[in-house]
Amino acid sequence: MGSVDKGARQAVENCIKVKKGEKAVIITDGETIEIGKAIKWAVENITNDVHFFVMEDFGERPLNFPEEIGKVLAEADVSFYVAQDVKDERQTFDNPMLKIVSANKKLRHTHMPGITAEIMRSGMCSDYEEVKRVSHLVYEKVKTLPRLE
Repeated sequence: MGSVDKGARQAVENCIKVKKGEKAVIITDGETIEIGKAIKWAVENITNDVHFFVMEDFGERPLNFPEEIGKVLAEADVSFYVAQDVKDERQTFDNPMLKIVSANKKLRHTHMPGITAEIMRSGMCSDYEEVKRVSHLVYEKVKTLPRLE
């Protein structure tokens, strides 16, 4: 098993592939702030233009999506949503955020509601090159099989 920091580096370097000079946005919450900080640290090792938002800084949850975050997200190259789901926030926060994400065609976004330290230490620390290699082998074996209707 790995560490939260290793999982964060994996998300930043191998999944989203943050590049030098890119504008990054990280949205987290109080419950998930250690994961958010680990991702921030990993991003800052690549680019200086990092905007870090803690949802509770904008008020009590469930929260309406803040215009301040929306403006930065609309211009970002990469973004990370690492927070816990809160009842009734899908309509007021998630949907407006995802609308901005969809409108920004250059944006590479990762959406991790419900992420935990355990997930970061286990699944996010997987050897993604090995996963890719094995997935390709499986695909080659099954691609000619008839589809089930």
